Amino acid sequence: MRTYNVLLLLLLLFFTSCSSNEINIISTNIPDNSTGQEIKESVILSDFERDGVIIINPNQPQDQHKYLFNIYPNSSKSIGKTELSSSYSVSGDKSLKAIMTSGPLYLQMYNYSQTDYVWHWTRQHIDEGQEWKENTYNRLRFWIKLPEGIERKVTGQPNLHFGTYFRARNGNPSSAESGGGHYHHYFNLESAGGNWQQVIIDFRPTHNRGDNGNIEQGVKQYPTNEQDFNYFDALTRFYIWGDFATNSSAFYFDRFEFYRDENDENIKQICTLTGTYNNINNEFILGWSRDKNEGQLEFEVHYAFDDIHKNGWYSSIPAPGGIVSSWNEDSYNILGYNTSDIDLENHTQIYFAIKPKNSDRFRQIIIPINKKN
Repeated sequence: MRTYNVLLLLLLLFFTSCSSNEINIISTNIPDNSTGQEIKESVILSDFERDGVIIINPNQPQDQHKYLFNIYPNSSKSIGKTELSSSYSVSGDKSLKAIMTSGPLYLQMYNYSQTDYVWHWTRQHIDEGQEWKENTYNRLRFWIKLPEGIERKVTGQPNLHFGTYFRARNGNPSSAESGGGHYHHYFNLESAGGNWQQVIIDFRPTHNRGDNGNIEQGVKQYPTNEQDFNYFDALTRFYIWGDFATNSSAFYFDRFEFYRDENDENIKQICTLTGTYNNINNEFILGWSRDKNEGQLEFEVHYAFDDIHKNGWYSSIPAPGGIVSSWNEDSYNILGYNTSDIDLENHTQIYFAIKPKNSDRFRQIIIPINKKN
């Protein structure tokens, strides 16, 4: 009888290990709208729960013109392809997989219609069954899963660029930026054990094409100077470019979501938020950018297991080593915070707040806690 029980146990362990395969090994399913604050207005651009990558120009032979999400090869000699994958996901069962064979990561959303020869606005491609409301959404969030071997720069420089283009209502539709322009949001990420990382775009870009890199751009809520037509209303195309070696690497993207954060957040001094939990070493990793003119300013990082906006800054706990200074005092303005010293108990998510020392306003990000490998 004892031998029989041992055999049953061994069989159970075998089938359990085989059934998991690769799927969601180091990711977690993120609840819808889990951003650390109540969301009353949101739309999904894409969560990739479909049969294949969306085709925008079916008669085009080149992927860069055929697919809505593709690898842009020209300016940086990036070579690769995109496909949908069921290996990892943030919500649902699939994500977008960018397979790079050479050159840097260069994922683009190419929404130029070669039927009517116009650049669409991004909002025209939100998932079916949703309604876009103008002058409503003030954040764009997406999730990215990086391959191993990517390290953050410790100089305040970026290694990931999110490029945006804008067109005015009365702009020339054959242009992606008529009456608008082209901005960049800069980030600084690391592999983080291959876990999903949250990236939040707001109204404050890091750079404007053609400007000196030292110039602080400030908040660009209405980049086309139309007071009821905001940054995301006017957004036409965008791209994600990575300043790191990518040969034979796979990057995953999921859940591009526009939403409205109704909290009085300090985006003037804190922008381009990122956050993740590395379950390999129990480490939380945060990133953000400061005003380029405030190189000597220190920041305070707090945490809680409830909404800090709702309960107040003083309800939260100072994070271990949570006084953060810039890596340098010039215009390379990205900061970072890491800790492995927070007792998680039985919690499934954590709220981090980042506040400049000279302000009583802060930014908040929620990070899901996934303890499974």
